[in-house]
Amino acid sequence: MVRTILVPVCITLSFALIECRTPQVGCVEGGCRDGVGAYRFPTGDVYRGGFRNGQPHGTGRYEYTDGTTYEGQFFEGVREGRGMFRYANGDVYVGEWVQGEREGQGRMTYADSSTYEGPWKDGQREGQGVLVKPSGWRYEGTFTEDRIEGQGRQFLADGGRYEGHFVDGKREGQGVMHFADGAVYRGQWRNDQPNGQGVRTDADGTRREGLWVNGQYISQ
Repeated sequence: MVRTILVPVCITLSFALIECRTPQVGCVEGGCRDGVGAYRFPTGDVYRGGFRNGQPHGTGRYEYTDGTTYEGQFFEGVREGRGMFRYANGDVYVGEWVQGEREGQGRMTYADSSTYEGPWKDGQREGQGVLVKPSGWRYEGTFTEDRIEGQGRQFLADGGRYEGHFVDGKREGQGVMHFADGAVYRGQWRNDQPNGQGVRTDADGTRREGLWVNGQYISQ
């Protein structure tokens, strides 16, 4: 089996030798021990900014080879403080960092133009936040380990709104839904639908109270 092996070749043009070089690794500008400089890592990543004891410290910009960039504060080599992280997939986070992770208050603008604003912990959405989608859908309430979970309010694109409990992003537990057509349902939910005991009052005053299964009224 014949294999083709590609190797760097120095090109001679008009009898002048063009030197073959690989990008310099290490400190390429300024003072990379203590001060301000630029450092290229063996991976190809480049950091420009403040240094202390040979580590990124203070304000700087870190550029990854995949196009990801971080611009903000560092402490002893890790992201710490406030900064902006542009991910290769188009997501952009602006906010607080602790030990290299998103932690504290921050805003994420996702590649699909959805936004989340609120607290973060260990890189995940955690606590009382707001998630908005381009369609007009909106959620205000509790996030747990990056998921919509706990008490909250959901505003639907069609004008309906729900207030109550959520589990893993879905309406589950006790809640009240005001439908776009004027109907109101109060009661138990599971898997985003009325399930269990509840009462629905339509816009014309019709009232149905009793057992609901997968959104359908069964009996009193």
